[in-house]
Amino acid sequence: MKISTIGRRLHLLNARLGINHAAPAELARTKKEINILTALPQVWAGQRSYKPEYPDEHLQGGLVSRESIIERYDTFLFDVFGTLISDAGPIPGANNFLKEAMANGKNVLLVTNVSKSSAEENFKELVKAGIKVDPQQVITAGQLFKYAAAENGLIGQPVLHIGNDSSRSYLEQAGLLPVEAENLDATADLRAVVVAALQSSSDPKALEDKVTKHLKSNKYIIPVILINPDKYVPKDNAARPIRAYELAANIARNTRQRFLFVGKPMSYMYTEALKRLSEMDKEPGRVLCVGDTLSTDIKGANEFGFDSLLLLTGTERLRFTFAYQLARAMKKTDAFPTWVLSGL
Repeated sequence: MKISTIGRRLHLLNARLGINHAAPAELARTKKEINILTALPQVWAGQRSYKPEYPDEHLQGGLVSRESIIERYDTFLFDVFGTLISDAGPIPGANNFLKEAMANGKNVLLVTNVSKSSAEENFKELVKAGIKVDPQQVITAGQLFKYAAAENGLIGQPVLHIGNDSSRSYLEQAGLLPVEAENLDATADLRAVVVAALQSSSDPKALEDKVTKHLKSNKYIIPVILINPDKYVPKDNAARPIRAYELAANIARNTRQRFLFVGKPMSYMYTEALKRLSEMDKEPGRVLCVGDTLSTDIKGANEFGFDSLLLLTGTERLRFTFAYQLARAMKKTDAFPTWVLSGL
């Protein structure tokens, strides 16, 4: 099928939905991308189950039912915020999907980029939301920091820590010597800047200026490490920018330092997931990563070689008004999901 034909079909589909902008045909480069772009208007309108016109062997990128997704895969790696729960509480259908998957003998792990709270605190939040899993099934970006620290030679070294008590514990458990931003002075000798979270009372601009000045005056060449790479959080029915991301990005850019991530889309999360399954004596089989964000959940799955399901229950649904905008975002981030569903 020619890409130009896809463009015309997208235009007709969007027009039928009252949308005057189709996803540009030049966005599609492969059959998988063509199928996704063709299907977007349907799922964007809230249609949960869509059967593409392509035969089954070409379904990559099409839309399927919850039941067929569970049948198709052996292991599910679920994002948490925006996928399972929101600031308003549990997301409809998500918990039932988890229960159904586990009842059918499927492996389920929850993989979250959260870094401002401990693993124990995260687990309590899940229990409070009615999500019943074991602690071993929950992986946080904070828990993975130890791998990034070792990889960058930071064990036993002083690092600037921007975060809270919970994120500080991640650094201490990894064997680092955290220096708090309020204690930063001209004599501080640092080997990295680690950003985990911003306190609500923090002044991001003042903190940025202070750290930037220190790094420049000491002519440092050290990494700026952001534990949680999420740029947005779904909150109050909008995709809100995460201040910690903006702070870390600005410091790295202003001082021309390396800007490193720990959570998704980096491979630490997926390597840890396979390790956890091995510790539980379980084979991963066919793996599906489920999430609401292209740049982390979907891109990470793409780069690690796992299939992915984009749910329009969180960040991306709130960021965009039309399907064609989501299509452009897929192109920009080079993150194309295997499947798209409006919800579970």
